[in-house]
Amino acid sequence: MGLLNSMFGGGTSLEISLDGGAIAAGGELTGTVTVRGGKKAAKISSLKVQVLGSRVGGGTDFEHRVLFDGSIAHDVALPAGEPVDFPLSVSIPDDADPSHDYQLTATADIPGVADPSSKVAFTVEGNGAAGEEEEVFNAEGINEVIQRWPALTGHDAEAFSAAIDEMREQLDTLDDYACIAVFARRFEDDNAGIRDSAIWGFAKILGTKADSSDIQPLLALTETDDAELQEKLVSAAGELGPAGEEILEALIRSEHPRIRRYVGFGLPKTGGPRQRELAELLRADSDPDVSSAGIRALGGRLLTDPAVVSELVGVATRADKEVFRTHALFALQDAPEHDAHTSAFPAFEANVTNESSWVRETVAETLPRWPGSESPAVMRLIEALATDRDSGVRCKLMNAFHANCPAHLRPIWERVAAVDADDEVRMFAEQALRD
Repeated sequence: MGLLNSMFGGGTSLEISLDGGAIAAGGELTGTVTVRGGKKAAKISSLKVQVLGSRVGGGTDFEHRVLFDGSIAHDVALPAGEPVDFPLSVSIPDDADPSHDYQLTATADIPGVADPSSKVAFTVEGNGAAGEEEEVFNAEGINEVIQRWPALTGHDAEAFSAAIDEMREQLDTLDDYACIAVFARRFEDDNAGIRDSAIWGFAKILGTKADSSDIQPLLALTETDDAELQEKLVSAAGELGPAGEEILEALIRSEHPRIRRYVGFGLPKTGGPRQRELAELLRADSDPDVSSAGIRALGGRLLTDPAVVSELVGVATRADKEVFRTHALFALQDAPEHDAHTSAFPAFEANVTNESSWVRETVAETLPRWPGSESPAVMRLIEALATDRDSGVRCKLMNAFHANCPAHLRPIWERVAAVDADDEVRMFAEQALRD
């Protein structure tokens, strides 16, 4: 195909622009199909359009229905480098199921070159019968979102992501659930960049107000074996508060150890009702990296339980492996938020001189931000870390503040900025001293 394109006029393209991203059952799906000519003049033998509705469940649960499959133009001249527009109008049956996913695909048959094609998703809403006012309102909200940000129905991943960023700045003028409905239609997009941005946008807009019914579109994606997609779902779950725990629970049995490990990192962020149970399931995992992540999963809201804090302090002070100590310290780093920093402090005190630089780095990036860091006990540890033999530890300490170093720590940071032997350490210290 590439050789044919170069010899006979490559560069043809096809774009679909719908007048709206949602349509009521029984209505007309309208828009424009634009075919742009390549290097040489050509002829469009036929312009074919297919509209498909489908639903995919678990196992063999699959339905699909072809709503339209035919040509909308024949034997049309295509000038070199010029666009040719074709009006699009397809009748949507009265009984079209709003729960299905709908997609329109257009393909131009052009002899001698690769046939350009494109596809776009849309939503079928209820037909406005009594009792469906809420669905019609949502359709209006979806149309508003798509009209303001056409890139959300396009195939440019960069433009799609930029549209999400702009949308999030204007959420107070939008229907949140219309926004996530637009994103949900792109969850199975062929373009992984668009798919991932849609998942992230969905989670960021829902946030911690999400409930179990809201996350069902994301939960359906957990059936995938694709580790990259699973990783995106773990990240999304962390934005959803307790509702996100349901996604993590589905992924805790992933065949990919790194995904199970990420689940451990995500559990404290969601803080759901089964956090302790799922953490213990990870700790029993046969993979040591996953098992250590189970220790980290005991952080967050579980730090309100003195028994959990005591258990983590025990791991941090007595474990033989640095990975277990480090993850216990990571789990304890939020202790001040749960009024548990006094109980957690011995774990950090015991590791200031640990032989592992990774362990000492974890202590260094945590202690300066704790309330009460001006106490003699904490200041003594910070002074020791500021002269640690490893520059990585000193970097972590100095980088605890990106600016506005607290007054009681400024003398230490000023000294490091002036005399430390490492350029990067001095740079981070100077950065923290900026007001």
